[in-house]
Amino acid sequence: MPALRVLGRRWRVADDDMPLVSFFALLFHFAFIPPLIAWFAILHGPDTVCDEVLEFTIAYSGILATYSISFMLELWTVVAGLQGTPLHGEPRRLIPLLVALDAICHIVQVGFVAYLSYLGSYNWMRPCDVGGVMWNDDAFTWATAGTFWTYCLFYLVFVILAHGQSSKVENSNESWSKTYMNSLWMSLIWLGWNPFSKTLRDHHRERADRVGKNLKSLFGHSDMTLSDFILGFAYARHKARHSKNRVVLPLDAVGISSEQRTRPSENRTVEDLSSIQYCTTVMKGEPVGGNVLHEAEYYFRFAMAAYGWMMYMLGEGFFKGIFALCWGGKGTLFPMFRGKCNLEIACRVLDAPRDSIIFIREQGQEHNVLCYVISVDHDRKCVVVSVRGAVTINDNVRDVLLEPADFDAWVESKVTGWESRPPSPACTSPKHSNYIAQGDYLEASRATLCDILESGILQETVTSDACKDYQLIFTGHSLGAACCFFLALYFQKFIPNIKCWCFSPPLGLVDKRVAERSRSWCTTIVCGKELPPRFSAAALDLARDQIVYALACVKLPKLILAYKLLWSYKSIASIEDDPQENCLDSAQDARDYLNRYLESRNSDEYRRYLVSSADRMTVPGSVIYFQPIAGIERKASSTTFDFHVVTPDRDYEAIWVENECLNAQGLIFSGRFLADHMPDYAEEVIQRMAASEESNAE
Repeated sequence: MPALRVLGRRWRVADDDMPLVSFFALLFHFAFIPPLIAWFAILHGPDTVCDEVLEFTIAYSGILATYSISFMLELWTVVAGLQGTPLHGEPRRLIPLLVALDAICHIVQVGFVAYLSYLGSYNWMRPCDVGGVMWNDDAFTWATAGTFWTYCLFYLVFVILAHGQSSKVENSNESWSKTYMNSLWMSLIWLGWNPFSKTLRDHHRERADRVGKNLKSLFGHSDMTLSDFILGFAYARHKARHSKNRVVLPLDAVGISSEQRTRPSENRTVEDLSSIQYCTTVMKGEPVGGNVLHEAEYYFRFAMAAYGWMMYMLGEGFFKGIFALCWGGKGTLFPMFRGKCNLEIACRVLDAPRDSIIFIREQGQEHNVLCYVISVDHDRKCVVVSVRGAVTINDNVRDVLLEPADFDAWVESKVTGWESRPPSPACTSPKHSNYIAQGDYLEASRATLCDILESGILQETVTSDACKDYQLIFTGHSLGAACCFFLALYFQKFIPNIKCWCFSPPLGLVDKRVAERSRSWCTTIVCGKELPPRFSAAALDLARDQIVYALACVKLPKLILAYKLLWSYKSIASIEDDPQENCLDSAQDARDYLNRYLESRNSDEYRRYLVSSADRMTVPGSVIYFQPIAGIERKASSTTFDFHVVTPDRDYEAIWVENECLNAQGLIFSGRFLADHMPDYAEEVIQRMAASEESNAE
């Protein structure tokens, strides 16, 4: 960092990222300079007789000259880029100029190599007599041209990915919105984004303004690129592991809230950044009984069934998944081609007959309606509504749509029965609402709820004679957990004895007072160090401060620090001679950067609005935390192609914790924050915990 600014644009790479890019370009040019010199020595030697070589001499002369210039510019870039620290950029001030000159050299190279390719295609050069031996350089010509065009292809891909916004709008809502839309176009049809669908394009354009506004308020204060955030995350993880300034939750200090202990004042100074405390994953709580774990294990299967064929293939293996889609149960052939793919997978996951699956809402059938499954379990006498978690891009974007919505109508309205309809959510200022909830989760939940009510299938099932006394259960994972809570909150107003299982719901979901009232009928389960139950605007704000301050403490060049953190584990201890927590004696330009960052951060009213709203929200119900207690290495099955790899595994203990502990913890700097959230891994952990409690009881 800072981000590279050249040719009037702010690029998505930092100036200290360029040594890595230039190094590979340097190797390419260096590999061809000796053969080009040898070509000149052979064709213009005293023993060589060659006609019509002038055109090739012009082409190769231009290529050799520009390759040599590029080599020197790239070598200079590598040397300059390995100077300074991430926040001390003075030694790298020439890198933008070097990059611009190298780009001009590449454009000239394209011209000379295009001319060489033209000459080679028409066989302008005849065989030469070199010391009595006939020699033709066609192979060398095409090797030179072919490798260059391949190199240009990779270079072009890098330019497209790194291409940024104009410097005039580099940190505006518009620039962040364009970045979001460009990311969608680059992803194309990955997980549900179809660029040829006008409906989807219009839908994402409408959301782009909101996404851009949120991203700008949360990430626009620091001139950092994606690589800076990744490196800062890795270094903050290192500091958190070796920090002596950590707290264990819940806090025992009377009269001091967890937020005050782990988050300094809202208008922070450089000294405040140095006082931020890292929370450990260790929490105090009462152990969870075996009956609760067995019940959680049982209903998590329904949450897995809602994911359908995609998660089944990831969890069970590619080839087993293909077999299930081609050969259904009871001799059914090709369910994937008969529109019964997810039905077949749900039956396999639940080990239940087809008539127990009452209804499946497929992906994309209704706008903004999440996939859900309505099933009946006659053994346990319950009707289960399970909602699928985040899979598509549209699902995952909801996590950064952090605006709160007015929740008063949901909480205070009187629902008389199945004929009632939920009120529409409206984004509002928290100070004008008694209760708030995350707006986009609430909007999707309302659309799903309306779909359930209007279809009448759940009503027919619950009120039928066969299921008249059955308990209504809601279960879901991640985004599905958020939706299930809102559904259960609505139905519990006129249906007694409802139960809701929220597996890994997002942290900034619902007002703390509503979450407290739901403890009797809702249970939240958090697995290890996973991200969503700790993800909110307040948690992101705190994590960004920790990352920026961690980078200010770095005394090494960025690429050397990356090598030590990511590959050279033995040298991690040498990153800091004195692993101090206070880095206020950093270089003056690092302190100046922190002051500019804090000035921008503290003056952003919209950021303050998002953070203050997030402080009012938490996960719902009573919380079970699967706390990691040990790490071991053992063989585990890959989740994709049945390959066996060594993956870190660990033992857990299940304890009851307060919702506030997750708010106070913030984001955990760990490489497992996504791995622990994967539903197939969470399912394995829950099964192991339930089996462990059963063996202990025996």
